[in-house]
Amino acid sequence: MIVLYCASIIEAVFLFLYKKNNFEITKLEYRDVQTLIQRYQLDPDCKFVIATQMNVPRHERELMLDLLLKLFVDKNIISKQLEGKIEKAKSIRNTFHLTKSRSGLTVSPSSIKTAIDAVYETIIVVRNHVANRQP
Repeated sequence: MIVLYCASIIEAVFLFLYKKNNFEITKLEYRDVQTLIQRYQLDPDCKFVIATQMNVPRHERELMLDLLLKLFVDKNIISKQLEGKIEKAKSIRNTFHLTKSRSGLTVSPSSIKTAIDAVYETIIVVRNHVANRQP
């Protein structure tokens, strides 16, 4: 349970930073989808279409820990070392609420300490990042 809460705290702190700094993570969306006429339908298991492909901002409910972590690592806000700790906590957390296989993953005092350290370090990094951005 400790690891589950640690990952949730990290996710909440990341979401705070995301909103505070007006970051944007996009996704591809397809609009105006038009199915090509039958003579261009070469595969009976698929439909060939033409569509407008657009990058649109992801909704807040789509901002999972993995996307936020990648964003903050790419922006050099989170170090690779801290990323590793967060990934460990996330992997253990996912076995609880995504029914992911636990084979090869053990929850030990060491992994709990890693998760707690990740929470602490994340909060410090985010606090410093926000403080440095204030006018």
